[in-house]
Amino acid sequence: MSNLGDLLKDVTGSNSKAVGLIGDVLGTAADISGAVGLVADVIGLFAGGDPTQAALQNILTTIQNDFHQLNADLQAENIINTYRELDDQVTSPAQAQLQQLQSNMKPDIVPCITAIDDLALNADAFTGHWQQVYDWQIFWTDLGQHYQLRRTHPDPGGLLAVDAGYGPQTPPQTAGQVFSYRYVLPDCLRMTAIFIAVAGTVDPNWVANYKTSVLTPVANFLKTIHDTILGGITQLSPGYWDGQTVSDALTPPYSFPGGAPFWSGVSQIPPLPPQPPFAPTGANIEFGAVEKYSGYSSMGNYQISFQDIPITSTDPSPFNKFQIRLLKRAIDVYQGVGLLHVWNVINSLNALVGASPMSRPSYAGWSFRKILEVSKFAANPTTKKFSLYGLAKFIRYTLPLDTKQDVLFTSFQELLSH
Repeated sequence: MSNLGDLLKDVTGSNSKAVGLIGDVLGTAADISGAVGLVADVIGLFAGGDPTQAALQNILTTIQNDFHQLNADLQAENIINTYRELDDQVTSPAQAQLQQLQSNMKPDIVPCITAIDDLALNADAFTGHWQQVYDWQIFWTDLGQHYQLRRTHPDPGGLLAVDAGYGPQTPPQTAGQVFSYRYVLPDCLRMTAIFIAVAGTVDPNWVANYKTSVLTPVANFLKTIHDTILGGITQLSPGYWDGQTVSDALTPPYSFPGGAPFWSGVSQIPPLPPQPPFAPTGANIEFGAVEKYSGYSSMGNYQISFQDIPITSTDPSPFNKFQIRLLKRAIDVYQGVGLLHVWNVINSLNALVGASPMSRPSYAGWSFRKILEVSKFAANPTTKKFSLYGLAKFIRYTLPLDTKQDVLFTSFQELLSH
């Protein structure tokens, strides 16, 4: 894995696996299984050992290995040391209570609450362990991956390759610190799970007794974390395009005053002209989504042939279908960083205490309402109703033909995944 994007996805992927391991248990619908069922599920997670520890160690190993490939060994060491300090100073006492429980000895709930308090409940929790030194981090960028040929003057020669990417995607920082949820998010979920296992064992009325002091505040804090990460998901695309606007931007590739403006994300096909004057046969549109805090991304290249979409075309249909592809990338990132698991945990805790569920974010999965919204697919002018068959045809047959034409799709989920 030499690509920066792949390495960052690998690091976040190990984090997401840990979130999923714990989130799958905590995200059990508590309104169905109830408090007793949730406690039993959590205890079952830790039965015969503690797989969450191995999942957390895998995060550290992945950071060490992948940062090494990026010649960032010192940054990796600094980051890993902060996580080890977190375990030594905050989570180890709660871990000891889990071991007591596993040894059929009566555990103490106080260390479990103390750990959760430090990670999620006290006033300084968000600015404590959830912050890292900005300069230790490696963020996503596409510099050096896509180029657009521009002319430095009106003469046939003078062609210059200019970087056509979106550039570094960096999150906001405060006083040299930046929000970071690697390791801390799964560790916070792990402490919540240990609390539930211990509280449910020693206190038959644990939900009522800890609803106000622990369960509701944890759900609210996880929503803050969820929304912060969600806010870091950025869609990358060049904006509205059609055959004519893309062609005008690339032919001729002027950059001097009065010429076509530079357009990030768009480059010529073929990338290099054999001989001026230059006339591209199509355009490559880099697009996708990036979660800025972790650098997790889902990027692709949308290729337009001017033979299929003429340079005089002003038809918005290809762009409108493109919006569905762009939405899929954002959904991939939302799920890839583990936010769907976090959303399920929040609603499980809310159901446990009788609170209203958290609304479903637009990136949590596909919905016909969202697809119709982004694609501007029109209703039948007579019946005012939408045709799902017509929508499927629009996705499959609108240029460019980027779905498999020799496959009979049996569901929208299958169609949208291609």
